[in-house]
Amino acid sequence: GTYYQDVPAFRNLFVASGEDFEQFYQQVEQLSTLPPPERKQRLYALSGGCRGAIRCSVNGSTHRQSISALPTPPSAE
Repeated sequence: GTYYQDVPAFRNLFVASGEDFEQFYQQVEQLSTLPPPERKQRLYALSGGCRGAIRCSVNGSTHRQSISALPTPPSAE
């Protein structure tokens, strides 16, 4: 994967963090501690299913949401 495919996930994480950089960095730090397969699943969930797209949103939501509260998609087999 490339950096660009994860831009929507990080953009959505920033919005879900209330556009607060401190909260965003804390969430990114938490994300970085996950094992790679789980981290990949969380990034996919954060992307809203639009990985690789340039523009995505979190359904217009600007509330704070913990990364652990986000749904995880089933494992790819």
